[in-house]
Amino acid sequence: MRELWETHDFSEFAKDTEEAQARFVRPRKAQITFRLEPNEIEKLKKIAQEKGLSYTSLVRMWIKEKLTSQS
Repeated sequence: MRELWETHDFSEFAKDTEEAQARFVRPRKAQITFRLEPNEIEKLKKIAQEKGLSYTSLVRMWIKEKLTSQS
């Protein structure tokens, strides 16, 4: 197969393709709620902004890292 693509371009075959409808479903996630001090939330938001993330994504990432290290 590699040899084919080294000598051919996909555009040669594009006219022979059909449009397909694809549906991707993300696995459902459970929601949790916990309380933090306002200053802790502000620190989270600042760190997340520096990393280009939402603070909820940052918290989720940290929890996953901790769970992985504890396994």
